[in-house]
Amino acid sequence: DVFSPNGDGVNDRFVLFGEGVVVELLEVYSRWGGLAWRGGPFDAGNLSAGWDGSWGGDPAPVDVYVWRARVRLPDGRTLWRHGSVTLVR
Repeated sequence: DVFSPNGDGVNDRFVLFGEGVVVELLEVYSRWGGLAWRGGPFDAGNLSAGWDGSWGGDPAPVDVYVWRARVRLPDGRTLWRHGSVTLVR
């Protein structure tokens, strides 16, 4: 629920986890609905993928962000998931 993109190598990217899951699309929005980041596809748990906490090339402000993702499960089903993540520096 929290990540800290501060370059220390720990929790520097927001990623989703799940064995055998592919994140087909991940979108991160501000609380006002502005699209901060969109990415995919990538394997869930890939720590080099996912949101790096930037917005338009600049560090995004500390805040709570809403995300939604389309994920493909190992059995081939595709589902939408959503939640929130807090960015701290």
